[in-house]
Amino acid sequence: MLVPGGIVLMDDFAYSGYAEQNKGLTEVAKKLGVTILNLPTGQGILMKPFISK
Repeated sequence: MLVPGGIVLMDDFAYSGYAEQNKGLTEVAKKLGVTILNLPTGQGILMKPFISK
């Protein structure tokens, strides 16, 4: 269980060669109503909102 404000760091999320991983995680995030932030390092960060949508 991820508490409100909890952060998930995804390695190789936006890195070349991981398109399927990026696509799948982006689809899940969209269904949950959140966005994954792409970092220049190829990682992705997701933060669970404090308020439910």
